[in-house]
Amino acid sequence: MDERMQAGTVPWPWIRRLWLMKRHPEEVRQAWLRTPKARGLAAAQEGRLPAAIRLLEQARRENTWADPDLDAHISELRAIRRYRRRLQNRPNDPEAMVELGKALMAQELADEALACFRKATVLAPTYAEAYTMIGLELQYRGDLTGAEEAYRQSLRYDPNQLAVRKYLRSIQQGHDGQFADDVDVALAAGA
Repeated sequence: MDERMQAGTVPWPWIRRLWLMKRHPEEVRQAWLRTPKARGLAAAQEGRLPAAIRLLEQARRENTWADPDLDAHISELRAIRRYRRRLQNRPNDPEAMVELGKALMAQELADEALACFRKATVLAPTYAEAYTMIGLELQYRGDLTGAEEAYRQSLRYDPNQLAVRKYLRSIQQGHDGQFADDVDVALAAGA
């Protein structure tokens, strides 16, 4: 089998890639870093949205299989671009500010996301969702005191939020183990 691997005559290319990763991990890592997907993800982390979208779309065209992560990244980056444009025209739009924050959070740009959520509370001091998102981010960071305060503010303006009550109860009871799953559920539901 090794002769077939080295010759590149294995029937499934992904088996050859796995074999190469085992035998030559640094070369495989360097090759990965040169791919459009890796370059696109790096551009996104650096805040270069047009380049990131272009490279990730190129990666999607070059892929021979469906890549849901790639599609999600492209969608999130387009959302960031769309909400930034919307905020250029309407800079005092708290809903757009929160949506931009969610897209930034999905791209792991947490500091920018938190700044958006906080700005939304300045623009609309009674906007419960902005406080919820602040609480989610602070809880994720381990700032349970800040998260609890944000959740309380959110419930003050909208007391009917069951998920926020659950997060607050979780903090008060000292249970933070399932938090990552809860955040994914909350974001999917548009918390």
